[in-house]
Amino acid sequence: MKKELSLRMSLAATALAVVLGGAAGFVHAKGPAWLSGPSIATLGSKASFSAGNLPPGAVVRVVVQEAAAASHQSDVLVAQDGTLSYEVNPSIEGEHSVTVLDASGQALATARLNVMR
Repeated sequence: MKKELSLRMSLAATALAVVLGGAAGFVHAKGPAWLSGPSIATLGSKASFSAGNLPPGAVVRVVVQEAAAASHQSDVLVAQDGTLSYEVNPSIEGEHSVTVLDASGQALATARLNVMR
């Protein structure tokens, strides 16, 4: 009888640990990568972008497509907290896109920037 009670208590404690561990994992789960910055910039001024929920310590590629002009790209090291900062200095007017790519070239996040005089 005592062994059976002990076994039941042990199973109940294990089940509780699994439920609490799962709940804790859910609360701290990362979401999708994000990229944010201004939606409008003035030609000749810099625009600062930040990104998060990226793989800590990874090298990602930031691609800036300037309107109909050629794109510019840079490899950037992600901080240990999964964030990065990137500055765009647009050289032409129009709609630009800023995209963060992983090592395989898959887009993780994209933001738009409309550059005006």
